[in-house]
Amino acid sequence: MANGAGNVLDFGAKGDGKADDTNAIQAALNSGYSEIYIPKGIYKITQTLRVNNRNGMTIYGANSMLSFSNVETGLEFNKCSHIEVRDLEFNGNYSSNYLVRFNTCSNIHVLNLIIRDCRKSSSDPVIGLRFVGTTFITVEFCHIYNIDSPVSKVARGIYFAYDDTGKVCRYIEVHKCIIQNITPVDDADGIQLLQEDGLAGVTDGTADALIFDCTFIDCAKRGVKSQAKGVKVINCQFFDQNYKYKHLSAIALFCSNSSAIGNRIKYNYCTSVIAVNNSNDKPQSNFIVEGNIIEISAVDSQNQYGILFGYANSTWRCDNVIIKDNVFIGDKYYTVIQYTYGNNLQVNGNISEQKGITIGQTNTIYPVINAKISNNTFSTITLAARDSHVSFNTMRGDTYGLDMLAPCNNVKVNNNLITNQTVGLMVRDKTVNIQISENTFNQNINLDAQISGWGHQIFSNVGLSKLTTPQNGQIAIRNHKTTESASPPTTGSWSVGDLTYNTLPKPGGYVGWICTTAGEPGVWKPFGPISQ
Repeated sequence: MANGAGNVLDFGAKGDGKADDTNAIQAALNSGYSEIYIPKGIYKITQTLRVNNRNGMTIYGANSMLSFSNVETGLEFNKCSHIEVRDLEFNGNYSSNYLVRFNTCSNIHVLNLIIRDCRKSSSDPVIGLRFVGTTFITVEFCHIYNIDSPVSKVARGIYFAYDDTGKVCRYIEVHKCIIQNITPVDDADGIQLLQEDGLAGVTDGTADALIFDCTFIDCAKRGVKSQAKGVKVINCQFFDQNYKYKHLSAIALFCSNSSAIGNRIKYNYCTSVIAVNNSNDKPQSNFIVEGNIIEISAVDSQNQYGILFGYANSTWRCDNVIIKDNVFIGDKYYTVIQYTYGNNLQVNGNISEQKGITIGQTNTIYPVINAKISNNTFSTITLAARDSHVSFNTMRGDTYGLDMLAPCNNVKVNNNLITNQTVGLMVRDKTVNIQISENTFNQNINLDAQISGWGHQIFSNVGLSKLTTPQNGQIAIRNHKTTESASPPTTGSWSVGDLTYNTLPKPGGYVGWICTTAGEPGVWKPFGPISQ
């Protein structure tokens, strides 16, 4: 193998944008040099450039342009390893399917590339940068834009997929890239990972992929679509610059062990901004959606979701999910969080002043079990879950604060603030064993609570006075505050029936004190004499 760097000009390339430089550059690639330098210029290419079976090669330029004319694939690598391509511009001149392609390679570094104007009027997809069955990939500081597929309607900025043997792309980093104007809306994604378990020999579709600090602008259908396990989308930005697309999602995660963290998303229209759905109904698990700022500025005719784990009536199950510290701006959502079916859900620290969330569905075959919903601010929480806990939330909407539907069973609702509602708390028919305690109901509520079902316990709530219950329901209502002290209260606001238990009981004393006249502190009388 030749040492040092080969210059494509030494092989006859002109770089004037007029002469056909295909053969000269291919000769340089075949020369055996470990480095190929392409000086500043415009290099006209009329056939695919190929590099086969190379180990250790750098192709670099000085912001030089490779201008492809009616070429299906621009630059293709086959069974290569330790390859770096940097500081080049690939211009498809709206006449190519793929501009840069890696097939069954490893240890690939793609740096500071411009990949643009890729379009082909054929039935094949159009892709700017494509990896198939390739491992240890780094793509950084690239700008990929104007990728369009008018015939097949399938376009991708960057694409990762399995090869014919089922080998998948793995160990991937995409960093500081800008992916822009990927069209049409039918099926156009900024980045797609396609290697789901069970597809054409894929036994483990784990990607171990990190997509971070990237910007997605006008990616018509989705910014990131992942049909691979182990994908993290972190600190990225998603914008709709032209306000003309009805996006399906900014981030779509289909497989286990995946995360969307710290992203900023601002769209005009979007059906589900961060979507976790499944194309094959296999159970998935271990998702984190955290610290994202989401804004939709216009109402679509379709329902719009902020974070979606399965559409209504879905049979797809997702376990071990954390949704925390997300902020939803505006009121153009149908619901900001919808989680349909699975076990072990945490919803914590999220904020939406104007819209609510929906957890579970009125379908006992596909339940939500063990949901913990705490420290959130929503307009409404709609819950259909078992063995769950709703605590320390603020609900500020104009309809229901907390709406509990069958199959709610064995649910604790405590320490919530429910304000400015038509009905603060709605517990519907066929709910069982709900404990409602130590909540505060604001005085602006038209009806504090409407309770149906069986076996509920209601006690120690503040401001819960306007309450309706069924005549035949087995419901225990002890709606009084209970405290402990060595003496009756001398400060604070108290209601008739509130209790203070004596912390220093002794013979001849009393078990505690009960408030007999409401006030501050009201009138308290001892109860429960203790024998000598």
